[in-house]
Amino acid sequence: ILVIDDEEVVRVTAVNMIKELNYHVETAATSQKAFEKFIHAQEINEPFDVAIIDSNIPGSLSGREIVRKLLIMDPNLKAIISSGSFDSPVMTHFRDYGFKARMPKPYDCHTLYDILTRLMTGDEPAK
Repeated sequence: ILVIDDEEVVRVTAVNMIKELNYHVETAATSQKAFEKFIHAQEINEPFDVAIIDSNIPGSLSGREIVRKLLIMDPNLKAIISSGSFDSPVMTHFRDYGFKARMPKPYDCHTLYDILTRLMTGDEPAK
């Protein structure tokens, strides 16, 4: 799982929760770092299954732009949009932008577990 978020506290919290759920996790604070990690994972034949992407990363590409590029590199990626603005267009119409799920911030371990379980088993998240 790749967590792309500019806020360190969000990345650290997400890592702790994801590790508790027994998934391998990496983080990136910018779109550039995310693309580097994504490409490297593909090169070593260990592609990411899921990316949790912040909708707005100052000084970087938006979540919509990031997911568009990642899906070109790997159409099987299951992307989750994450934002504190639940009523933003990308959160409201997340599927229109290529995301499989949305996760409002702040999220908890139960929400994360539910969404990851549904994505990994092929069930569409209800949220």
